[in-house]
Amino acid sequence: MSHSDVLIVGAGISGLAAARSLTKAYHHVRILEASDKPGGRISDVHDPQFPQPVMLGAEFIHGKLPLTIALLREAGIAYFPVSGKSIRMFRGTEDISGDKDVDWPLIIERLKSLRDDMSLSDFLEQYFGDERDRELRNSVKNFAKGFDAADPDKASAMSLLKEWEMEEDEQYRVEGGYGRLVDFMVNECLLYGCEIHFSTVVNTINWREGYVEVISAEGERFTAEKVIITVPAGVLRVKDAASSITFNPPLTEKMRLMDSIGVGSVVKIILSFNEAFWESKTGAGAGFIFSDEAFPTWWTQSPHSYPVLTGWMGGPEAERQAETSDEDLLRLALESLSSIFALPLEELRAKLLAWKVSNWGANPFSYGAYTYPTVEVPEPYRLLARPVEDTIYFAGEAVYNGQYGGTVEAALASTSYLAEDFLHLQVSGS
Repeated sequence: MSHSDVLIVGAGISGLAAARSLTKAYHHVRILEASDKPGGRISDVHDPQFPQPVMLGAEFIHGKLPLTIALLREAGIAYFPVSGKSIRMFRGTEDISGDKDVDWPLIIERLKSLRDDMSLSDFLEQYFGDERDRELRNSVKNFAKGFDAADPDKASAMSLLKEWEMEEDEQYRVEGGYGRLVDFMVNECLLYGCEIHFSTVVNTINWREGYVEVISAEGERFTAEKVIITVPAGVLRVKDAASSITFNPPLTEKMRLMDSIGVGSVVKIILSFNEAFWESKTGAGAGFIFSDEAFPTWWTQSPHSYPVLTGWMGGPEAERQAETSDEDLLRLALESLSSIFALPLEELRAKLLAWKVSNWGANPFSYGAYTYPTVEVPEPYRLLARPVEDTIYFAGEAVYNGQYGGTVEAALASTSYLAEDFLHLQVSGS
């Protein structure tokens, strides 16, 4: 049995950030990670068939996010602005209707007028319920599904307002992928003495005030004075799965709150082609391409000219694909592109060099992409962040309360309180 000052369950970016902070303060920390690699929902893959790392998880920096950018600068990792125009396509031609008719300032104004919370769907029916607003309703719902991975029938309208009114137009990418930041964090943790155990699936956490015993699926036992849970909310919600975690005694209130959070699904597919065929339809410099297809959102690598397209499906539609094979998702993606660009399916297959699928709803170590607030409990974050008898702590994007929900920034920010909370922790002699 191995004893530490602190155990951290999960080696995603929040777990690594917590470990880095605590090990620098001379605490003995162990991270227990279910996967065989760090990063969690930052998941970059290196494949020679692709011209650059394949980012199956987090890819963008959504604005000038202070913690993320400060960390990149500390690590000496460059980032650059996303460029390219956003267009809608319909059967090979640019669609000039659709989102261009959405009066977003009016939607924000109406959302601000709400006195009582309601679902986004109910809000749209109440304030934009006329037939002439049908396209507007669809566009707003599609935005919530695509950007927030949210179910409009469940998502809190008032909470979405807080995010949408602060949304920044500037988007950035990490040069070489977010995986470089994960590598930096891992090296920092190891440098300060943190131990990381991979392929260690935590199933049981026995605890009392000031003491925890963590048991893995293989029967390994680890003890500590405190534990920080950073696994995704989807994992904490699932029952009777190989990655399920049982607390003894039960954390009834915490788990009730976890069950109330919206956990959005995302299917992301990255396709490498022998040429950028879409430029003959969109012109050079296209950035984001929107449509009404099964995979409705696509983006290029602009400003880079790599012939790679990334497809994105979010929200309830993605959730329904949890049991769909990767091959069937590829077929669905190519059919979407065939319709968007009015190209024969076989022609697209002939141009395809390589492909990767990330179905986050089917991933047993995430069971979803990221979270969103629901009408049932629109702001559970403060209660989730509150430690249990100064022994069990929660961190990760699900615990974050702020304007950058569902992002790497949110995961980093969720650990910011830990250093102060752990100042009184005595350094063990182990």
